[in-house]
Amino acid sequence: MSFIKIPNILFDFYEAGYERSCNAGSGHKTAKQKIKYYNLEPVDFCVYVYFLSCGGFFNQKRIIRKCKTIAAHCGIKDLKTIRASVDRLSASGLIKKCHRFNQWGHYAANGYQAIFHLDGGFFMFDKDYLRHKMSVPEMCVLLYLNRCRNSENPLFACPSISKMCFALNLSKNTVRKSIKQLVQKLFIRKEQYISGQGDFGNNRYRLYSPYERHRLLQAFRRLRKRISTTLKRFFSSRKRTAKAIRIFSSCFAWQVWQIFCLPFMSAGVGQKSPNTS
Repeated sequence: MSFIKIPNILFDFYEAGYERSCNAGSGHKTAKQKIKYYNLEPVDFCVYVYFLSCGGFFNQKRIIRKCKTIAAHCGIKDLKTIRASVDRLSASGLIKKCHRFNQWGHYAANGYQAIFHLDGGFFMFDKDYLRHKMSVPEMCVLLYLNRCRNSENPLFACPSISKMCFALNLSKNTVRKSIKQLVQKLFIRKEQYISGQGDFGNNRYRLYSPYERHRLLQAFRRLRKRISTTLKRFFSSRKRTAKAIRIFSSCFAWQVWQIFCLPFMSAGVGQKSPNTS
């Protein structure tokens, strides 16, 4: 089990206040606007986390990767999206991009170096999460839930949907769909919170580590196997019973037909029709 350190400032924002004049007699009113430190797209989070997972965070080692390799690990098919994401990360100062050439002067795979000395602290993220197939919104939501872990109970996080949308540049429907997919894949468990007055609050999310998820999947597979075995036994016994009933009913019908119907039919076969001429 290995972890990577992800800076908190990627998802954080600050509030900038400005004054605007209102109607006469009401004076001035101060309004606050939320501004993000790094205005990144959802793809940028996945690409940056991939660079950190390659070992470029703990040491200043240059990472040499092709765009196809980055796209395959991030689950993105379009290479233009990867190139645009790398350019945004380089312009934001999160990575350093170095062009490389081969001995014939042609372009080779670029070298990248992740910038790790960022203010605001960091949170730990398990690298085993990256081995599972997840879409870009699902990975972003999982990253932000790990960022918002409760200090008193680190297994739970309770951010609001609007805050996740603002931090990840995603719509509310996309965030809700990603949460639903993560629940189905047993990465998290969603719990509704109701206050003492009966009002609904922010949902609580129980985060499962890859090891806990593996144990849950094993227990689910064992339960599914037991249920399937029980159903097979039940339906196979019913099939055997139905087959025995069909055999018994066919034999009983054959005996009834031989005793009651066959004499009358055989008697009628030997008679001749009356001559009307």
